[in-house]
Amino acid sequence: MTPAGLPPAALLLVLASALLHASWNVLLARVPRGHDTTAVALALGLIALAPVALARWRVDSGVWPYVLLSAAFELMYFAALNLAYTRAPAHAAYPVARGLAPVLLLPAALVTGARPPLWAGLGVGAISAGILLTTRGSADRRALGYAVPVAICVAGYTFVDSVGVRHADPATYLWLTMVPVAAVMLVARTAAGRGVAALRAELRPSTFVVGLGVFGAYGLVLAALATVTAGQVPAVAAVRETGILFVVALSWWPASRRPAIAPPEPGRPRRPRPALTAGAGAVLVFAGVVALTLTR
Repeated sequence: MTPAGLPPAALLLVLASALLHASWNVLLARVPRGHDTTAVALALGLIALAPVALARWRVDSGVWPYVLLSAAFELMYFAALNLAYTRAPAHAAYPVARGLAPVLLLPAALVTGARPPLWAGLGVGAISAGILLTTRGSADRRALGYAVPVAICVAGYTFVDSVGVRHADPATYLWLTMVPVAAVMLVARTAAGRGVAALRAELRPSTFVVGLGVFGAYGLVLAALATVTAGQVPAVAAVRETGILFVVALSWWPASRRPAIAPPEPGRPRRPRPALTAGAGAVLVFAGVVALTLTR
């Protein structure tokens, strides 16, 4: 495979990440106290990852600026994500948040001097358009505006991490990045609301699953980023966002659907998502993945 195409191993890692990422997002979107759940989940995930990070410890001195900047983006990401989920259900907020990120990464790659190939640009565009199509008629679009800051944060930490992971083992890098994120969130949630009692109430199996999902999903992405060139970073981000197909399936199970906290306007009931539009979006996503994996 030429440098323009995603290596098969990277593609498999990112697709597995998409499934994990979709799963923990659906779980998080259903909980009533998302910030508390996120703080505890990150702490549990850190504990679970610690043996792997320490066993694979490889860090050089150049990693620290990237760790700190990535941690800042991650903190903003989790704050924006929980806010978005209080304004729209996962199947509505997730597509916008994830679909815009690869598009934002394309100009970022160009600024660094990378030259993503034409097929990569077309693939990223197709995947993003397909993801955004799945939101048509599914939720109040004013609420979806809360998902845009999430997309900016996703693009930010992905761009930073694509360089930072070159200075450390992916597992070690992830652990170092998330230590300040978890610490800040635990302190903030302890000082707010019901304090330690609120956090203790989040010690349940679903929170542990969210924590494993957060670290497992992004750990796979970092492993993929460590194997690709700068010009392929937008492609990695785009394939990762195929997780929206899993979110749509998981979120629309009748037995587990969580209504949006922001109801539709009086006299304007929320319309069901048209099957034709969702199908067209899925086709575009599939076409984009194929474009990104073609040998050129």
